[in-house]
Amino acid sequence: MYRAIWILIVFFFFVPSIAEAQTSEVDYVIIQQAARTSIGTQDFTELGFGTPQVAIAFANFAETNGVNAVTGMIAVGAYDGTNRWASNIKGEDNVTPTDGSKHSKDSFLAIQDDTTQTVDGDATASFITDGVRLDWVNAPDEAYLVNILLIRGMDQVLVGHTDIDGDVVPGTLSNIDIGFTPDFMFIVHASGNFNDNITTDFQGSMSFLVNDGNAPPLQHAIGYASLDNANPSESRGIVSSDRILNLPWEDQNNILREMEANSFISAPVIGVEVERLDSLAGTSVIGWVAFDVPDGVSIWMDVLDTPIVTGNQSIVAPGFPPQFIWSMSHAEENIGSVQSAYMAAGVGMATADEEFSITWREQNGANPSNATSRQNSTMITQLVNSGATGYEASLISLDSTGWTWNFNTVLGSPRKMIVLALSEEVITSSATIGCGSLFYACTGYLHPIALIGIALLLGLLLVWSYQRKKTISSLKKL
Repeated sequence: MYRAIWILIVFFFFVPSIAEAQTSEVDYVIIQQAARTSIGTQDFTELGFGTPQVAIAFANFAETNGVNAVTGMIAVGAYDGTNRWASNIKGEDNVTPTDGSKHSKDSFLAIQDDTTQTVDGDATASFITDGVRLDWVNAPDEAYLVNILLIRGMDQVLVGHTDIDGDVVPGTLSNIDIGFTPDFMFIVHASGNFNDNITTDFQGSMSFLVNDGNAPPLQHAIGYASLDNANPSESRGIVSSDRILNLPWEDQNNILREMEANSFISAPVIGVEVERLDSLAGTSVIGWVAFDVPDGVSIWMDVLDTPIVTGNQSIVAPGFPPQFIWSMSHAEENIGSVQSAYMAAGVGMATADEEFSITWREQNGANPSNATSRQNSTMITQLVNSGATGYEASLISLDSTGWTWNFNTVLGSPRKMIVLALSEEVITSSATIGCGSLFYACTGYLHPIALIGIALLLGLLLVWSYQRKKTISSLKKL
């Protein structure tokens, strides 16, 4: 009888509180493989992951982690099961004059040749159990490292690209039609169109846009550019805290093309209103991935400074335990000003189980050109003018309010990194949202199920009391 009473007490008063601690339904995995060098399919899978919602690919000319590859290049692609885009930029090494180019197309991953302005690798994609299958319709000549981020469990994800008219005066507004209000977006600009044409100049921009409830919303971008047919080389870079697109002039310390997200809108389309802040002629096309995260996922983004001493550094500003960290690194020391010494930019990611980084650079004022690519199994990697490691960090731990990383290499002055962190999804029982247990309803009154439990407990107590009295009475008669 005692056991039955205690089981009921635990079930009705304590179990619902314990049930609040459930595992996240959002999942991220980072998979790295060497690209196949012949036409055919290649599977990127993680056992037990399930079917992804979106795949985002990153590649350059690196074939071994931690080792520089000649020629600077970054290729990025995205696919959501229906929509896709692929962009890449390249600056050739050891040539006079420089040879820089950019390229975008309707595909999942496109890689330029390392010495000519032609496509050397082209892969479409399809989702399969536990991952994504690449179909190389044009395989690269070398086994370049390909990194693919797979995500599942978001409320909604959409991949798209939008034409932004350039034949306008500054201040002209345009809309990105998404169909839902995203919580954050990853945005890439590499070329003026998606018609598979390779055009001159090594130019690109990447950014994060976060729906923080403000207008304009939180947005940070990196930009990078190198002039084609220059002697000596002309390279520039920039980090901005209020743009979704920021391209510097290749041979000037000024901005070539810039765009700001003004607000998230619900009419005339559901999406984002953007404003062109330059008057450069020509259409600009941005590829983007929009994410609608579950209600229990927290998002944090900021521009961080690299430390100037090696060792562990704890980041506590997010205020929550992150599940996934996504960064954009740069050579820039300041926000909003053009870096003219050299151009170096990169992307990094980390989960509790995997981390990777990819970077590309080209020196300014070099003859012949000096450009390299690198990848690494660390969450941050960035190069200096010579091509040597400038700063590098590995994840040590995901903590209750942020994370700890270890910088094994640093520079004498801080450099800028844009960092985005997403928490695990906090899932609560529908019966206990905002309540400690079933004992109280969210209104502050006794929950109906608790009333049933109390009635059962009272009934058991009456039975137990009656049986106890009979036992005592029988003992007295003896």
